Amino acid sequence: MPLIELTSFNLSDDVKRNLVNELAKTASEVTGKPLEYFTVVIREVSGPEAWGHRGKCLG
Repeated sequence: MPLIELTSFNLSDDVKRNLVNELAKTASEVTGKPLEYFTVVIREVSGPEAWGHRGKCLG
């Protein structure tokens, strides 16, 4: 069972639904595996303060 994981923050429910649909659909087309085998997990962090780059928070 292929698993696609995406980590982000501040995504609306509509954006999450679209991502789940489009990521699974594209992966199915690229790999040739049936769409029903794909699972998509969106991990959300609390906000930009929970992310860091070059030693500094993004928020």
